[in-house]
Amino acid sequence: MAALYHESTDERSEPRVVAMGDSPLSSPQLLRLYRHFESDLMDGREVIIINQCKESPEIKDLAPGVRNMILVPLRQGHRLYGVIVAFNKNDGVEFYSTDVKLVASVSGTIAVFVENSHLYADLRRLMLGAIKALVSSIDAKDEYTSGHSERVALISKQIAVRMGLPAEDVDRIYLTGLLHDIGKIGIPERILLKNGRLEPEEFDVIKTHPTIGARILAGVRELEAVIPGVLHHHERLDGRGYPKGLDDSNMPLEGRIIGLADALDAMTSNRVYRGALSLDKVEAEIRRCAGTQFDIRCVDALMELGLEKVLALRPAQQGEVALERVAGSLRR
Repeated sequence: MAALYHESTDERSEPRVVAMGDSPLSSPQLLRLYRHFESDLMDGREVIIINQCKESPEIKDLAPGVRNMILVPLRQGHRLYGVIVAFNKNDGVEFYSTDVKLVASVSGTIAVFVENSHLYADLRRLMLGAIKALVSSIDAKDEYTSGHSERVALISKQIAVRMGLPAEDVDRIYLTGLLHDIGKIGIPERILLKNGRLEPEEFDVIKTHPTIGARILAGVRELEAVIPGVLHHHERLDGRGYPKGLDDSNMPLEGRIIGLADALDAMTSNRVYRGALSLDKVEAEIRRCAGTQFDIRCVDALMELGLEKVLALRPAQQGEVALERVAGSLRR
């Protein structure tokens, strides 16, 4: 017996072949057999039984060594996902209606599994598109910070890997880096894009963006895990950060990593009010603030990697691949 089914929703793709027991046909032969009967199955055939394969030159060529076979589609509703094929009934006996019922019951179970897999793939693509749209909406607000979110995500990822965090945590931190500034969508452009120093009351408005971001993401069950990093990436170890004034005793690790990555990208990027700082000045500033603003463990990991190496990794190199992988690990 063998099963052939489409792992993706693109029915033009080659189906996956899973052989159970001793299949008389190789995977390429099974694929050719499936393609031969695919149009009949798509037209609604519920079963195909051929009890005298050797009497048909066409079938004999497609399935050498096969005496008889039964093909039952993997179908849910009007959608064809693949086929179950059984070969060479024991003792040369022909396939009958009882065999059809048995294989059909197996095919029904597998079809449900495949359909659920496709539904999850559709959900993953939808979530991936939503994340991309959210990130793009942030960058669209300010041309001077375009690409900032992706760069922060990649810097954060490198720091997390260097710190030896588990892959699941690295993925979550990468995703949090992408979305850390999503709350800036709710900041008035007259403040966000101001060409000059902010007044104290304007800076108070800017400081609400982590809270706004956490509120936006709170309505998305699959993104709940990134909320602590989004909410606390502007906290400081000395308690002088915002929005909660957390200190070293209760500041989450993802907030520490993303806060450092955020500051690094800000200092090394051109802004409307200043040019990018030299790497020497950036390194000196980060070391000066280690233990007060930045976590010393995160700073050590960053310096071990080297600022030049960290900044050389651009979003175009890894961003799309990393985001695809992260989307696949989102909470179901």
